[in-house]
Amino acid sequence: MKSKKLMLMASLFMACHLTLTACQSTKQQTNQPKTKQTAKKATKKKQSKKVKKTRKDRKGVAGIDFPTDDGFILTKDSKILSRTENGIVVEHDGHSHFIFYADLKGSKFEYLIPKDADLNKPEQTKAASGHHHTSANDPYHHYVFNSADIVGEDALGYIVRHGDHYHYILKSSLGGQIAYPVPNHVPLSNPSSPSGKFAGVDYPTSDGFLFDGTGIVGRTSYGLIVDHNGHNHLVTYESLRNSKWKHLIETPKEEAPAKPESDLEKTIALKKAHLAKSLNIPEDSIRVEHTEEGVILDYPHGDHRHATYIDDIDLSKPFDPHAVDPHAKDRIGMATLRKLGFDEEVISSIIHASAPTEFPSRERDLEKMKAWLATVEYLNIGEIKDPLKRAGLNLMPNIQILGIGFTPITDITPVYQFKNLKQLWMTKTGITNYDFLKNLPTLEGIDISQNGVSDLSFLKAFPHYKVISAAGNDITDISILKELPNLESVNLDFNKITDISALANAQKLVAVSLEHNQIKDLGALSHKGQLTKLFVSDNPNLDLSTLKSSALKEITAKEVNLQSLSFVKDLPALEQLVVDQNKLNSLTGLEHNKSLIQLSANQNMINSLALPGTQSSLQSLNLEENQLTNFEGVNSYLALESINVNHNKINTLALKEPNKTLKYIQADGNYFPAEELAAEQGQFPQGIIKNFKAAEGGSLNNAAPEAAEAAQHDEEQADAHHEAEDSHEHETADEHHDHDHDDHHHG
Repeated sequence: MKSKKLMLMASLFMACHLTLTACQSTKQQTNQPKTKQTAKKATKKKQSKKVKKTRKDRKGVAGIDFPTDDGFILTKDSKILSRTENGIVVEHDGHSHFIFYADLKGSKFEYLIPKDADLNKPEQTKAASGHHHTSANDPYHHYVFNSADIVGEDALGYIVRHGDHYHYILKSSLGGQIAYPVPNHVPLSNPSSPSGKFAGVDYPTSDGFLFDGTGIVGRTSYGLIVDHNGHNHLVTYESLRNSKWKHLIETPKEEAPAKPESDLEKTIALKKAHLAKSLNIPEDSIRVEHTEEGVILDYPHGDHRHATYIDDIDLSKPFDPHAVDPHAKDRIGMATLRKLGFDEEVISSIIHASAPTEFPSRERDLEKMKAWLATVEYLNIGEIKDPLKRAGLNLMPNIQILGIGFTPITDITPVYQFKNLKQLWMTKTGITNYDFLKNLPTLEGIDISQNGVSDLSFLKAFPHYKVISAAGNDITDISILKELPNLESVNLDFNKITDISALANAQKLVAVSLEHNQIKDLGALSHKGQLTKLFVSDNPNLDLSTLKSSALKEITAKEVNLQSLSFVKDLPALEQLVVDQNKLNSLTGLEHNKSLIQLSANQNMINSLALPGTQSSLQSLNLEENQLTNFEGVNSYLALESINVNHNKINTLALKEPNKTLKYIQADGNYFPAEELAAEQGQFPQGIIKNFKAAEGGSLNNAAPEAAEAAQHDEEQADAHHEAEDSHEHETADEHHDHDHDDHHHG
């Protein structure tokens, strides 16, 4: 299965200082090519057949380094619902996942760990036989609650293990199956500390909120309603009275008495009672506030208070204070867009658009909303029918990046109204005639992926173009690109290209992707001072030794039949290298590179960690599904902190000399002896304690007994074969050694 790849689409806009951010695209088994325009609808992850930590496709930590068995993986766009002492609660398809801070350590999301956070990860509670409880409406993706799965707890819920990941289960959803104390009645003021300080004003609340004078989305007679990561906090006027924000205290305006509304009052009463029951709090601790936007219920939440509109409370299911409509705060601005004539699909795109200032979520004034729309610089209206025929586009004349892909386009002329357009994304639109581009003189980049294009000669008229994305076409000849010296980003994945010499003069290249082609020689990409990212997977005859660069920092080259890492000596700036699914049998060559930080060489034939010398920079090493039998050689990596050797043939943790650098050791699916795995309560296994002095965490789940027996049988057969062949004097020992390692691996 093809794995996720981060594809940089670099584009510099000197006039407006815009840069395109990195986007992720998932390569499916159908060989769906990556394109510059990312589809809005997330691809549903394929369910794993196994729900255990030792499954074959595990890479690192589930949910961080690879998707969990229900398809969740943490990204920079993931919605963090709340934080606890041990980790974060993240939204996923209507339920939530829990990720320990300890699992974030050493990952690209380490920045999410608060200073002085608790990095202890509770040990997994062994599954207990007994009655299992199902949570209401099954909001946790088929998880059946079992108290034996609990590994952590806070005031509102439990952290439970589910397969290879964790969920955060609200106590209120368990219907009283587990007893816990009911909070005392909460006063109308913010709970204060003995020193008279107020949570959320003088110091952060338990969920990390600290009022900074911004984010005010409403007012009540008691205080300010302030947005915090998609939910609302109530900052009482009392807590502001002696603070620098006291000027925000206002006397509420007198409102005319509301006419009796029996239906509304009945709804309020029902939802107030439902909220109290869901959160297991006293009903009289909930306050009812009437605002211009609707009725709000203000309720206690730990050491602070939250507020929710009654429209967001569904009486048919328990109220989850963490599951809030991410666009609830935008409802006023969205209503204003409707008054301007925008339809719902375009409105959804507009609230995700980019402009110098954020979307005015509470703007009612039509003229002020128009003024903001005139500043929009990026808009993606792809995937909807006839996107260029939608009403209101004329109100955004200064768009610089426009996405219209993944839907047929029959009339392109409406794009002419965008006089400052710099990027046009046309993936899978069916457009094959590009003469119209001459009418867009400011354009600097195009995405014409998946349009059946075979001829790029039309680009001769556009030597100033900086970005070309033409993945998933029928291109064999790219010689015209030698006429585009200003190229910065090129994506030609999934074509039939053999020769890239036309890129030799493109000295401004920053990112290049050439996956799934027939390229052998990369010499044309050598010695480019700005080229930092290169993706060349699935070029079966690729010769990486033809590449020389002092600038390249990241290379992905999966399935290229790579047999040696000697090429890294010619890449002195290389920091990340992915060479999974190749034919490597050793790591020799790494000792010549002093910049590499992360290496992934999963699914090769590597049988030893040993190097001819030492490697001083590598911090993370992934070697899943190789042929390792022990950890000897690991001390050659002087900076190594994390290693993943899941599903090798390792049969011991023993080292001649203890290792003093490794902190995280993932070694599931191997064959460690019981005495090395023995551990006292709360302690690491003996094999780790004796041999890895800096260890802080990891996993050592052995392979299934039948697999271990099969491996032992194979080893015995291999030994017998060695002895038999050693008796043949007409063959050399070296020949036998190579032959045995390469050809006699069973299983």
